[in-house]
Amino acid sequence: MNSNSNIRSTNTNSGIIAIDDGTTVGIAPSTKKKDNSDSDFEDAKINTQITKKRRISAVVAKRMQAMRELKCKRNVNSGSASGIGNIPMDDLALQQLSLLLKTRENGRPTNPAALQSSTVLVQNDGNLQLEAVATKTKDDEAILLDPEYTGEVILIYPPSGLNSVTIHDSDLGRLKEGEFLNDTLIEFYMRFSMNEYTSDKNSDFHVYNTFFYQQLNAVDKVTQKKIPIEDTYKRVKTWTKRVNIFEKRFIVVPINERVHWYLAVIWNPGAYLTNAENDDFSIVDNKAEKREQCKIFIFDSLHGMHPAVVKVLSAYLKMEAMEKLQKNVVAEPPKTLYAKVQPQLNYCDCGIFVCHYITMMLRCPDMLSQAVINKESLETGAFGSLHEIRAMRPFIEKKIKELVAMKYTQTEQQQASISIVQKDTALMSETVTTSSKQAWPPQMEFVPLNVPFPRRRQTAAVLFWMVLVPLSIFIFLEMLLLSYVTRSIALVYYLYILADKGHEHGARGNALIRSLPVWVWFRDFFPISLRKEEELDPSKKYIFGYHPHGVISLGAFTSFATEACKVSKVLPGLNIRLLTLESNFKIPFWRDILLFLNVASADKRSINYILGSPRSHGGDSVMLVVGGAAESLEARPRENVIVLKNRLGFIKLALVHGASLVPTFAFGENDIWDQVPNPKGSIVRKFQTAFKEIASFSPVLFHGRGIFTYNYGMLPYRRPITVMVGKPIDVIQNSNPTEADLKEYQKLYIDALQDLYDRYKAELLPGRKADLVIT
Repeated sequence: MNSNSNIRSTNTNSGIIAIDDGTTVGIAPSTKKKDNSDSDFEDAKINTQITKKRRISAVVAKRMQAMRELKCKRNVNSGSASGIGNIPMDDLALQQLSLLLKTRENGRPTNPAALQSSTVLVQNDGNLQLEAVATKTKDDEAILLDPEYTGEVILIYPPSGLNSVTIHDSDLGRLKEGEFLNDTLIEFYMRFSMNEYTSDKNSDFHVYNTFFYQQLNAVDKVTQKKIPIEDTYKRVKTWTKRVNIFEKRFIVVPINERVHWYLAVIWNPGAYLTNAENDDFSIVDNKAEKREQCKIFIFDSLHGMHPAVVKVLSAYLKMEAMEKLQKNVVAEPPKTLYAKVQPQLNYCDCGIFVCHYITMMLRCPDMLSQAVINKESLETGAFGSLHEIRAMRPFIEKKIKELVAMKYTQTEQQQASISIVQKDTALMSETVTTSSKQAWPPQMEFVPLNVPFPRRRQTAAVLFWMVLVPLSIFIFLEMLLLSYVTRSIALVYYLYILADKGHEHGARGNALIRSLPVWVWFRDFFPISLRKEEELDPSKKYIFGYHPHGVISLGAFTSFATEACKVSKVLPGLNIRLLTLESNFKIPFWRDILLFLNVASADKRSINYILGSPRSHGGDSVMLVVGGAAESLEARPRENVIVLKNRLGFIKLALVHGASLVPTFAFGENDIWDQVPNPKGSIVRKFQTAFKEIASFSPVLFHGRGIFTYNYGMLPYRRPITVMVGKPIDVIQNSNPTEADLKEYQKLYIDALQDLYDRYKAELLPGRKADLVIT
């Protein structure tokens, strides 16, 4: 604002704020006689119906900050004829300003009202004040904003029920860069994410709406003192009349304080009842979690401390236990853990970060919880880069518009499956990733310079793994060419390689090599997690079938060849050898790394030795990537085509050795690389098929991201992989099975694999293009 902009001459019967873009909004009329327009304006000013239902919009903070930075060059003396002096910006004026700016920001229509003076905000000794100025408006009328106009309703989601969220056209403006998300958008995102990642059968989560904490921590509007928790609890106690929150594993509470959003998550609330008088643990089903203490996680992108929030939520848990379960909890407040999350680098993205936290909590709750409990940094693959988080803005806007355009019926909208996968920028928005439907080449997107060190370390770990094979070959060739001594060592070493049968005799796993930190960094790049459906008997032998193959089966490597996913704890008592092509054991140095990682050859001799040799005992098992090279040619993002119907060899080996079959599906394995289009019959596919006949593997023409770019390079994308170990299929040992026996167990295996996929596809593959195809 300068001395000659937005200054208009008028009298001083009522006050307005002159904003630097030429519009004016009213603050407080003078005490002189009011006409009808003044009365309307006064009604708008004291209209508490709006302010009671909506918190002060976060966008006001942005405007207020901008106003604080203004320096008005033309100050009006308080003794002038038109001046009213410096007026302190009290709470009432702030509320009115926020209400009017909020409606203005939403693009609401204006109503004319006659005003004869205005005030502007100026900065005086660091204090924000109103100051009268001489103004002049067209026809002596100022444009006031209608505080009751909310815009046109464009979407109700879901279309029925108490938890429906109404979205207006004005809400879409909040998704632009530099704008704050309002509670409507955050509420919509929570409901939408719950529909994506959970089901009616999923009882792990209870998510409160954005007004819950506001009601629970309410302040008396007259005295401005906090209302006792005993009274505020009465406002919200009916919100859980059909839900027992102590049966949940996670209670999610979005919080807005001082125009800043952050998230509180109550973990294992049932354990809080263990300190109740005469408690019998009847409310907690999981025995393992009885021994765990209830904790409160705080996810704050500004890394703030919130002891008051913990106190309020603890009091709420105690009163809820007494009200609903008649249990008097005498415990201290739960332990508070502040998640080490990606920092927010501006003033307006806090709402986007909260949406991201909610989605990650719904997608991978166990891995995220353990990371917070172990005080691990979440500025890693688990939470994505700042670039990926901010990419949610256009994505959410796009999905809202899709819902509006598609005009879902009530049934269709409830059954719609539209993914909000914030980590997978390629699946989220065309502006973030490449696609075969986009113009080629796509615009190169560079990695920002301020990437946190843990993420750079993860990228380095993946790069290290990808260059191991060419680096091993290079070192061996250098030894051959360097000198007579090194050449002799290299030749002796290669003779040892030809003679050694370690890859056929169960490998020689080394716990130290399998537990190196580099594998943890490798895991966190995506991230990769390992889960199981039920406990496996360590006295039995198993053949795990891994699907899909993907480009290089990184989920299988990370989960079973290393301890990054803690396979020894997830599947205790089992000695699982990951199997790979025998040709890998002909590569100098690389073959020794594989043997130390407990990787063996995927041929009949190796499997017979592991499962049937005299040294074999209970728990000896193998992990076989069943689809092989043929399946790798079908690895494309958001698709899952597996080759299985002509695979009977592993079924026969299971029957011969009496090893139970365990279907294992890696959700997301196909998503981490793009592949050059190679439809059947194309020149590319013919070349790949011919090469496979010669070399036993297919040259997959893949591409992904780079070291310094998001969409050019050979590194995999940062997309989550969840390896789910299914239920075992027990077999009757038969040393000479017939083809009918093989077909029978193959059908059982295919049905079990399909059921495993169907149970978790909505949770772990929400953005899929098509369902599982078994060929």
